[in-house]
Amino acid sequence: MSKMESELRDHALSLIHQDYILVEKQIQGLSGKLSAELNLISQSAHQIPQSINESLKYIADAIEEAEKTASNLSQEARTAIQAIKDSEIEAIRREVLVGLSAELAKTQEVAKNIRESLLSYPDALRPETPIWPIATLSAAVMAAIIACGFFGWKMYQQNAELYNDAIRVHKTYEEQQKVIQTLPPEYRKKFTLE
Repeated sequence: MSKMESELRDHALSLIHQDYILVEKQIQGLSGKLSAELNLISQSAHQIPQSINESLKYIADAIEEAEKTASNLSQEARTAIQAIKDSEIEAIRREVLVGLSAELAKTQEVAKNIRESLLSYPDALRPETPIWPIATLSAAVMAAIIACGFFGWKMYQQNAELYNDAIRVHKTYEEQQKVIQTLPPEYRKKFTLE
C-alpha cells in the first residue's frame, strides 16, 4: 500500500470517526430530547384526571344550580297557584254574598210593598186571611235563595276545575323541564326564554 493510499485511508477513517462522533452526539441528544418529551407527556397524563375531575365538578355544580332553579320556579308556581285559588274563592264568596244580599233586599222591598198595600185597604175590602201574598212571597224568597245557592255552587265547581287544570299544567311543565334538562346544551338553548 502506498503512502498516499495510507494517508487517504487514514483521512477517510478520520472523517468516518468524526461522523461517528457526531452521530453518537446526536443520538445522545435525541435520548435527552426523547426523555424530556416523555416527561412532558407523563406530566400531561398525570394532569388529565385532575382536569377531568375539575370539569366534572363544574358540570355537577351546574346541574345542582339548575335543579335549585327548577325547585325555586316550582315553589313560586305553587305559591302563585295558591294565591290565585285563594283570591278566586274569596271573589266567588263576595259575589255570592252580594247577589244574595241584593235578592234579599228586593224580596224585603216586595214584602214591604205588599204589606203596605194590604194595610191601605179598608177593613171591609181586606181579606180576612191573605194567604196567597205570603205564599207568593215565600216562593219568591225560596227561589232567590235556591238560585243564589245554585249559581254559587256552579261558580265553586268552575273554580275547582280551573284549579285542577292549573295544577295539571304545572305538573306537565315540571315534567317537560326535567326532560329539557337532560338534553345537550345546544338543544337546551332552544327551550330557554331570552
